[in-house]
Amino acid sequence: MLFGLSASQAFASEDIVYSEYEVSGQTILAPIKVESLKYLTEKPKFVWREFIIGGRVVLSEVLTEALLWKPEIPKIDIILKAEAEEVSLKEAIQRYIDVIVNKFILNGDKINKIVECESQYNPFAINPKDVDGYPKYGLLQWYLPTYYGAGGTDWTDWMENLDIAAPMWVKDGYGRWPVCSGEKTFEEVRDNF
Repeated sequence: MLFGLSASQAFASEDIVYSEYEVSGQTILAPIKVESLKYLTEKPKFVWREFIIGGRVVLSEVLTEALLWKPEIPKIDIILKAEAEEVSLKEAIQRYIDVIVNKFILNGDKINKIVECESQYNPFAINPKDVDGYPKYGLLQWYLPTYYGAGGTDWTDWMENLDIAAPMWVKDGYGRWPVCSGEKTFEEVRDNF
């Protein structure tokens, strides 16, 4: 059943409905807030709700239960937890070596052998007196004038060590690390100094 009201007669509010009452044989529609319906001890089966159709406010019966219905959303305790894979420094260095190898098409086994031999994957390694008589530093045991001359800024930065070395390996091979690359024996290198 629909009743037509002019806009001035209607409350035009989404949270207002009209409850139907019989008073002295006459039907009266009394405004009530939707929120208040849930507190009524005797809820009416239907209430009247405003709808605007073609510029006119129209009242239509609506099931009270439909107005009060809220979907039951199960309470789910969602714990967002992002865990990074924990890797050792050695594993991180090996993974970065893989990146360098793929980028420059290099020999990963040889580079890992050089790093293991020179510093045991320790970016803070220092050799106070290498075979040539000079101290060497870092992951790849750099002679610091060579390292800084090639663009290095921090010999303890293992990524930078590998980034500085990669173009050298592409251009000259692994000869700058002759013993650890397996290209010469320690005695061969020592005898040249």
